[in-house]
Amino acid sequence: MRRALLLLGGLSCFLCSAGLGFGVLYYITRGAGLQIFPLGSSLVNILIGLIHVVGLTVGSVICFAFGSHLCSQALDRHAE
Repeated sequence: MRRALLLLGGLSCFLCSAGLGFGVLYYITRGAGLQIFPLGSSLVNILIGLIHVVGLTVGSVICFAFGSHLCSQALDRHAE
C-alpha cells in the first residue's frame, strides 16, 4: 500500500511538472509579460516576464525532482 501511494504521489508530481512546463511555454508564446502594461515593451514588462518565466521553470524543476524521488522510493524493493 505504501509503495502504491508513493508511486501515485510521484506520478502526480510529474503531471504537475508537465503542467507547469506547458504553462511556461504558453506564457512565452503569449508575450511573457508584455500584457501587463499594454503600451509597448518597457524594461518593467521584460523584467516581470523574466521573473515569471524563471519562477515557473524553477517550480517545474522542483516538482520533477520531488516526483523522481517519490517514484524511486516506491520502486526500491530494499526499503521495506
